[in-house]
Amino acid sequence: MKSVRNQPSSELAEAQNEDLRFRLLEIFTRQGVNDTEELADDARQRLIDKIKNINTTDLDQMNRVFMAIAQRIEKALAANKALEVAIAIIDQLPVKLQMQLAKQLLEKASSDENFSVLYLKKLAQEKQNRLAELMEKHNEGETTREEKAELRQLNNEVNRALLDNSITLAKALRPELFNKKHRRIKRRAP
Repeated sequence: MKSVRNQPSSELAEAQNEDLRFRLLEIFTRQGVNDTEELADDARQRLIDKIKNINTTDLDQMNRVFMAIAQRIEKALAANKALEVAIAIIDQLPVKLQMQLAKQLLEKASSDENFSVLYLKKLAQEKQNRLAELMEKHNEGETTREEKAELRQLNNEVNRALLDNSITLAKALRPELFNKKHRRIKRRAP
């Protein structure tokens, strides 16, 4: 930081303000953050607001506050970068392992012992859109033979997902009805 002790207080404040902005821009740019200008200005404004609450003109105390907040920002950005790296690594895992990892993380993060993670199936968004389009055409009586066949196929997929989701919920809510292989226990009538 430049030596600005002999300057009037408004010039000193402006110089420190620009120095802080420059340092924040350096930190954000180094971390590869988008919109560094906007983020730096926002962080600087929050610092200024915090400093307004300090009932002293002690420049050293203000500088310590600046540095402490800048260090917190740098740590947060480093944690964000680590998260990005972890996600990139996880993206290379097979989907089944990604789901197992997500389940373990969610269960570990929950303090509720009755917490469960369930995987429910749904149609892909493009199939949902196509189903809605075909249903609308069918309601208007404008479907072709091929579209009716496609509508039946999508309807079958929806029904299968509903059945699978019902079984998943039943296993979660009534585990005593299923054996260790997750097959339903057949009960004989007395």
